[in-house]
Formats: sequence, structure tokens, C-alpha cells
Amino acid sequence: VVIRSKNGEILYRISPWAKYVARLDKNVNYDWIHWEPPLPYLRKHPQPKKPKSLRIYESHVGIASPDGKVASYKNFTYNILPKIKDLGYNCVQLMAIMEHAYYASFGYQITSFFAASSRYGTPDDLKELIDVAHSLGITVLLDVVHSHASNNSEDGLNKFDGTDSCFFHSGPRGTHSLWDSRLFDYSKLFAIVRGNKVMYTSGQWLEVRALGVEFFVEGRKKGLSAQRRACSVESSGLAVCPADELLSGVARVVRVRKIGLDNEVSYLKLEGT
Repeated sequence: VVIRSKNGEILYRISPWAKYVARLDKNVNYDWIHWEPPLPYLRKHPQPKKPKSLRIYESHVGIASPDGKVASYKNFTYNILPKIKDLGYNCVQLMAIMEHAYYASFGYQITSFFAASSRYGTPDDLKELIDVAHSLGITVLLDVVHSHASNNSEDGLNKFDGTDSCFFHSGPRGTHSLWDSRLFDYSKLFAIVRGNKVMYTSGQWLEVRALGVEFFVEGRKKGLSAQRRACSVESSGLAVCPADELLSGVARVVRVRKIGLDNEVSYLKLEGT
């Protein structure tokens, strides 16, 4: 995308709606790649019914391997999912799926909100992963981050139009000092829309539908004010919230229902770990 800024500078940006971005050759920045395979992956298995009781296995595709390298969607599909099934879990929560240039951010500094991370493989590889999970009766959740973003500009949303206030708060208020990320300005009236995929409009978060619809996932974690609408649109949808010391009480039963969440996720620390 080519943008002329207010001061006349020509800027080259990746579309906010890019579905596939990747590092080509030895490039530092990500490039927007048109993804339209001649034989796209077609879903083979129906989505499992909404579980009455969730047993969630939280996973990160890239570190799901004993090898000292970034693992792939294919590895997770055929080496990890069967183990998750054998352990008795009926749900897998995938972390760090939305594209993020900085791998060490664990997926919390998003650069492309509508693209599945290419470091693990292609979009069709992810579709296959989710489809195989469904064949095993495993519900799939995505950890969706839509309250802050990477501060990258050439391959992210930061300074998209040349200013620091496009999508975000201007000045110090728009930067998270601990995470080194940009903070969205919820008061603005703007939308990032692609078909029926809406990120934010009229001061309220809606559902990030790109990954949810195209990849046939059942739910997402976080995004509090979005969850009621998300689950009302998709009756089989799920929304869960982790217990957090910084948000004490957010996952109490009554309040969980008020913000449209189905479950609270509690983390059990095992002795000796």
C-alpha cells in the first residue's frame, strides 16, 4: 500500500487486511504476499459440538518440539494433536497465531491482525491443523490480541499514515512502556473492515472474524467487550478469560457471565515446576 503523508512523504505499508505476510529471503521486514493456491485446502471434518465441560490444553506451535528450532503447523498436526487427545483434553488453545514480527513477544506484539503466522507454515497448513483437531473431537481456541499492537511501522500498523495517532493514542499514552507496544485509541470512530471482518468501530470492539471464520475455529480468548456479540453471532462460539492478578475479580462467575465469557481459565502450578 502506498500512502502520501500530510507532509508529502511517500510511505510503503502492508495492508491492515493482509491475509499472508512473510519474510522473503534474508529480509528483516515482512512482505505482503497474495495467497491464492490453485488447490486450496478444503475442510474434511465437521466442527465438534460445543463441549459441556472444557479441558483446555494451552499450546504454542513454535515451541512444541524438543528440537532447537521453530516448529511447524505440520509438526503440531501430526505429532502433538494425537498426544493431546490421548491425554484426555477436548480443547486446544493456540497461542501466538496472529502474525508478529518479533518472535520473543510470544505473539503479543501483532503486526498483521488478519494473517496467521507464516513462520510455522502456510495458511493451508493451519487449516489442516484445525481440521485434523476437529476430526479428533478437539475444539480449537485462538489467543486473540486486540488491545495493543507492535510498534513496527514498515510491516505493522504503527505510524500507518505517518502520524503516531493513526489507530492509536498520540504521545506517551499510546505506548505501553513495559511491553514496548502501541495502545489503540478506543474513543476514535474508525473501522478496519474486510468483508464481514470488523476489528473496531464506534468506540467498541467487535469480533475479529478473519481467523475465526476462515480457519473454522470455535472461539477465542480475551477481548472482553467483544465476547457477547461474538457468541451471539456464532452460537457454537466460546470465549474464555484467564484469571489475572492485575484484573482481580474479572473471572468471578457473575462477572464472567456479564461480559459474555463462557469460562475462567485457572493455571495450576505443579510442585517442583
